[in-house]
Amino acid sequence: MTLLTHTYEAFAGYLRHECGLSPKTVEAYRRDLRRFARWIDESGIEAWNELTVAKLGEYLGFLVSERLSATSIARYVASLKMFFKFLVMDGYIDRSTAALLNRPSLWERIPFV
Repeated sequence: MTLLTHTYEAFAGYLRHECGLSPKTVEAYRRDLRRFARWIDESGIEAWNELTVAKLGEYLGFLVSERLSATSIARYVASLKMFFKFLVMDGYIDRSTAALLNRPSLWERIPFV
């Protein structure tokens, strides 16, 4: 979790204090970021500018390979977007590459009757 070490707790504080999210929601974001941090470490990424849209696309491909549902992947995308928004606000990066990510289609959730 080398790249995220300095921002991880600050992001949790931002979610709690500035966004007013519940402890369970903050924990869900933390869980999502732990998986992202492991992927970053395994991918050898050492700087924020290495996290291009293509690299984040590879992360989404990794989540698909983990056999996560479209709903779960959509939650991970939402977590990434919120985290990158925080990184921009705190000056770690100039712009959010995560903002360009699309969530997987959730149309398959419509129940069949």
